[in-house]
Amino acid sequence: MDQMERNIKSMVDSVDVPREKLDETINRSLQIAKKQNNRAFNRKQNIFASIASIFILAIGALLFTSYMQDGKDSTASLTKNSIMYQLGDDSLKRMVVEGRVTDLSLEVEDKGIKVILEEAYLDNLQLAVTYRIEGIEANNYISSNTKLRINGNDPEWYKDMNHSDEKTIATFTLSKELPSISDIEFKITSIENIEGDWSFHFPIENQKEYIASNSTVRKTDDVGNFFSLNKQILTPSTLSIHASSILKIEQDLPRDFSHQEFAVVAIGNDGETYLEPTHHQYGTNSLMDLTAPSVISNNIIEINRRKDLYSYKLTPYFVTYKGEKEGGQNRGYSLYLDEIKAPFLKEATLSLQQAKYKVLDIKHYPDKTIVYYDINNLLPHFPKIFDQARETYYDAKSYKVEQDYVRVIYPKINNYHKDSLQLMMYDATYKVYSDLAVEIDMK
Repeated sequence: MDQMERNIKSMVDSVDVPREKLDETINRSLQIAKKQNNRAFNRKQNIFASIASIFILAIGALLFTSYMQDGKDSTASLTKNSIMYQLGDDSLKRMVVEGRVTDLSLEVEDKGIKVILEEAYLDNLQLAVTYRIEGIEANNYISSNTKLRINGNDPEWYKDMNHSDEKTIATFTLSKELPSISDIEFKITSIENIEGDWSFHFPIENQKEYIASNSTVRKTDDVGNFFSLNKQILTPSTLSIHASSILKIEQDLPRDFSHQEFAVVAIGNDGETYLEPTHHQYGTNSLMDLTAPSVISNNIIEINRRKDLYSYKLTPYFVTYKGEKEGGQNRGYSLYLDEIKAPFLKEATLSLQQAKYKVLDIKHYPDKTIVYYDINNLLPHFPKIFDQARETYYDAKSYKVEQDYVRVIYPKINNYHKDSLQLMMYDATYKVYSDLAVEIDMK
């Protein structure tokens, strides 16, 4: 080995890269060096410096590429194998990506049916567990009944359950501050009406971030409308807000087609406004008298935190949908809401009674699709993108108001079948109480 080879090899003694990639890079550098051997000796130092620079850049690029690829592969593997990522809401998806979800991999078998408890997530506002069921089949999904106790107590209430074939996620609402480690008893009492005992008992770490405020933030307007936030609790996955309001309505609203809602956005440091749907509301809004001059309501608003942000803005509004009702009286009924659609194309316009959305441009990126709209009246909702071929709706994730347009970010939309893509909004009228918008900072 000549001096040049020894110098180059000594440069990588402490560099931790895959052996085969390292050897390949060294050999390429040595080949370049050896081609220069028959040149004048007085150029050797320059040659060595040049090759060393090339070599360092090659190693740096290799390390960076390897690091980035490993990160992508790790995240892809995590999300592909996680039931919580596949079936959970956006906040639980974020918990999976951030590594806050506990891997359980516990198994219990009874009556020839096996249950594999896969994952769990816990903070002070919710517990989520995922499991698979083997040894039994069903048409669409496998139904099951569950019971839960946390530190010997029942949860506040059952929150939600989502299924896909043999996979299930169950979430439960909590309201008390928990210790750093909690004791969970999770039991399935029946599967597809087959009674049995599939019981699990395990400890789990509470994902700590608990910010609570009892300070009241309120707004009133010139005509006597009132909106107040009375208590706010923030955990890694959820923001819970106790709200009350007195809102005047100018005319009777159809009970089944009208609802009081809250437009909730998280405010980013970059000026981006992130849409945070209110997935759960508890209180009096389902029992409101919509014929009175004023509507009084008290609600607990639960917001699944899509983004790790702390500044929020809430605006109350009423929405009245157009559509048809079938059933009622002594049995259940269904509502069929009217849809307004437009092609998902540049220059297309989707028109509501109170607003028009004209598409100025559409840009596709590897991880998102951006639509630039001309909007004459900013309502609490943006158009959905409907893929008819896949029967999938895509909701807007964030927006930013610029001088001449509104830039709206959607998830990545595959535009291979452009003819199957449409813009869609439900036909509705809105009464937005913009003067009552309240901003809070949970930091």
